[in-house]
Amino acid sequence: MEGDVTSSVSAHSVVPEGDSPFELRTHQGIGVPENEVRAGIASGELGFLHSFTTGSTVDGPGVRVVAWTTLCMFRCKYCHNPDTWTLSNGTPVRIEAAIEQLQKYAIGLKIMRGGFTLSGGEPLMQARFAARLFAAAKDLGIHTALETNGFYGDRLSDKELGNIDLVILDMKAFRPEQHKRVTAGIDNKQVIEFCQRLAALRRPMWFRYVLVPGLTDDDDEMERVAEFAESLGVVERAEILPFHQMGKVGPEVCIGPNTSSIGGVHRARDRHFLRHRFERRLIQRRFKMSRVSSCRVDLGPMAHNSVWVSAYRA
Repeated sequence: MEGDVTSSVSAHSVVPEGDSPFELRTHQGIGVPENEVRAGIASGELGFLHSFTTGSTVDGPGVRVVAWTTLCMFRCKYCHNPDTWTLSNGTPVRIEAAIEQLQKYAIGLKIMRGGFTLSGGEPLMQARFAARLFAAAKDLGIHTALETNGFYGDRLSDKELGNIDLVILDMKAFRPEQHKRVTAGIDNKQVIEFCQRLAALRRPMWFRYVLVPGLTDDDDEMERVAEFAESLGVVERAEILPFHQMGKVGPEVCIGPNTSSIGGVHRARDRHFLRHRFERRLIQRRFKMSRVSSCRVDLGPMAHNSVWVSAYRA
């Protein structure tokens, strides 16, 4: 069966390292027959990866290797990687090849107190591949992190969640109506339930929230997100990411002109505006969680050239 699943994919094929996670990639996996794709995704023998990078310091603690999967159903209006929405835009990679890549970096990652992060796209749309990759990483003694929108959290068992040291939850919104507005009309009930499940299991989390002028900079919404994060008792860090225009041309190139209104439609305001809003509304009022002892505003350069606010637990 395994030979049939991956017969069109080289045993050693692996996605090339990207110069940037924002590098546009399309049609990398269109040559794999549909029956192999379905069987490979179902078993976890095959995964589709947009890119991977080494040396990341913004996708979990320490210095990390990060792999980005393809396929995502949220279609967020501010998405900076719309080419990850479609499975066939990713390079097909056998699980054995992916594990071989992790083995190359295992010693260095442990020395630098870093780890491996699986992001996307939405990694849990390839849940079997993700689960097998995290299990292999733990066998290598590597710290693991999952960046997810949380919608398909029920695809992982409690045991499989035990192989994930940190869940970085991309919190789009708390109110269902706002969540539908930000995404392609998708309700967030499953996201909330996944967060509550992680809290019950005492699994560490980080929250991320993208601040888009005119879309997500809603006072009441930010208050609700902050209160929910605090109520869980396992959120160790909150990151507020500013909107940028790096995904502006992506949708038309990747999935056709009818989606040109998705991605990059809200123009970011200047850095002074963002700093004022961060300092006045977010640090002072929104993410001053009782479990967090200090906050930091960092306007320096980062891998994705953005501004961010971070709150740390002591």
